[in-house]
Amino acid sequence: MSTTSFFTSSNAFRNASLQGGYFLLAARALGLVQATFAAGALTHSLTDASWWVRHHSAYALVDLGEQGRAALRLVAATSPDRYAREMA
Repeated sequence: MSTTSFFTSSNAFRNASLQGGYFLLAARALGLVQATFAAGALTHSLTDASWWVRHHSAYALVDLGEQGRAALRLVAATSPDRYAREMA
């Protein structure tokens, strides 16, 4: 699996967070390098049970620029998940 397909697959991205807790660092790093291909997985991660995962995913989306901010606005307006809406 290529790096791009790994991070565009929400399940692969989320499962990686369960293996050693590196997700938080990965989410921030993706934002800092403006990895726009990861926007879908980061958006999906806003519904994670962990506050820290949601927090770092939201910050990473902000770091992605307009595409990430648009995703946050959409989640804030339409997500059925209360915690995802609050984080966005």
